[in-house]
Formats: sequence, structure tokens, C-alpha cells
Amino acid sequence: MSLKIGQKTIEIDKRSEMYDVITDGAAAGLLPALDAWRRMLKDGPRKFGESYYLGTMPLGGERPLRDVMVGIAGELEVRWLSHPDTGAVEAIEVFADRDEDPAELWLLRDGNSKSMPSVLDLRYGIDSILKIKLQSWEQVPASELEWATEENNAKNGGTADLQKSAGGPQQTAVNDEVKA
Repeated sequence: MSLKIGQKTIEIDKRSEMYDVITDGAAAGLLPALDAWRRMLKDGPRKFGESYYLGTMPLGGERPLRDVMVGIAGELEVRWLSHPDTGAVEAIEVFADRDEDPAELWLLRDGNSKSMPSVLDLRYGIDSILKIKLQSWEQVPASELEWATEENNAKNGGTADLQKSAGGPQQTAVNDEVKA
């Protein structure tokens, strides 16, 4: 899987590298978080791996308390924090080790909670290490994506379902091309 931001490309070729980028606190931690979001939206909790509703917790120490869904896939534990009123996913936490800070991907929206995120903010602990401001979203056909480790992903369609599930608009175009 790869992520292209402007002229820079970040690649993860093996599942074990997802664990490594989280434990290293690297900017590439964005990829496991985006991949987990994509997989949960496409496959749902039954196919994601072991998954369950944890309860509620604050996001950034703020209220209202967010609903928390947990999914375990391989060595990673993923938590999706959703707003209790809108259901919009506001943050995705990816843990490689319970004793270390997770990669936290905050999905920031401009006013409309049903829109796709306008800013992706990757944090470890209290430090924001990568912010990507999106002007719009572009749907990329699955056949155009390159998947180094998961042959089946090349067949994954359903981008309209992904948009619908995420509560986002159907029209799109991207400031910096992002493929994840």
C-alpha cells in the first residue's frame, strides 16, 4: 500500500511494517489508520477481525464522550471514535503495543459533520506529526490502485458505499493525491 502526498510517496510492503511504523512513531502511521478505516467501511466488523463495542471515552479530554468500536487485526488493535449524535468517525487510534502511544488519526471536518474530513491530523501522544489539508476527495477505481501485499484488494470496489458509509458527498477531487 502506498500514500502519495505531493511528490513524496510512503510505501508499506508487508503487514509487519504496519506494526513497525506505529512503534517508531513515524508519519507512515497514517497508512495503517487509513487502511483500517477502509477495511471497516468495506467489510464491516464481522470480517474485520475480532471486533466489539468498547463503550464511551473522551476524545482529547473533551466531551461529549465518543462511542468506541475496537477491532483487532493481526498485531494491531484499532479503535474508531465516533460522535454520539452524528455517528461520524472523528478519530482512529492504532495500537501496536499497549505500553506505547498509538497512532491517532484525527479526522477534522469543516462545520458539517456529515462531510468527508477536510484535515487529517496524525498524532502520537500530544504531538501532531503530520497534518494534511484536503480541498476535496477523489474516487480512484480499485483497478487503478497498487497493492503490494494483498492481491484481493485490487478487486475491492464499493467506493460509492465507502462515501455513503462515511457520510461524505459523492463529488470529489484532491489537493494532494492520496491513495491508501
